[in-house]
Amino acid sequence: MTALRQWGEKWGAGVPSTPVLVDSHDEQPIGPVTITAPAGSRNDLYAQETVAEIREALHATGVDYTAMTGATYRAGAGGDIIVSYTGYVASPSTCGLWDDEFELRSRNLKSKNFGCAQQNNLAAMIADPRDLVAPGDLAPTDSARQSVVRDGFVAGEATSSQRDPNTQVSSQ
Repeated sequence: MTALRQWGEKWGAGVPSTPVLVDSHDEQPIGPVTITAPAGSRNDLYAQETVAEIREALHATGVDYTAMTGATYRAGAGGDIIVSYTGYVASPSTCGLWDDEFELRSRNLKSKNFGCAQQNNLAAMIADPRDLVAPGDLAPTDSARQSVVRDGFVAGEATSSQRDPNTQVSSQ
């Protein structure tokens, strides 16, 4: 099977030397992965066996079986097996389209550039674009600290941090 390549590495016997389909942000396997195989040709059985090998290789590199889905497409005499996934990218766009700005201003309408600078700044600050779709996993809680705070609360003690009496807040 030579259709599956790993960043220029040809598929050989066994598992590739580096993980397949990892996210560049956190080096974790990406999911869900869709494996699309050709259907309606003489070598359907070979295609399905190859899909099974790809699923095994993905699982060996950390992609869970539940994160893999399969699909087929109509291929005449042959076809490629397509491995795909959804990736998110936050990238800045070009601002400064002022062609009909005066017409919009006279009618009190917002321009095409409305919010462009804020969107570009947000795109530049986002570390992981997947966080815009769904929040990331929370870090494990500190159960020892939770226990101290809970015990203090049950005993009727203040659970907030102590305030320094010398600290002053001013608006000037």
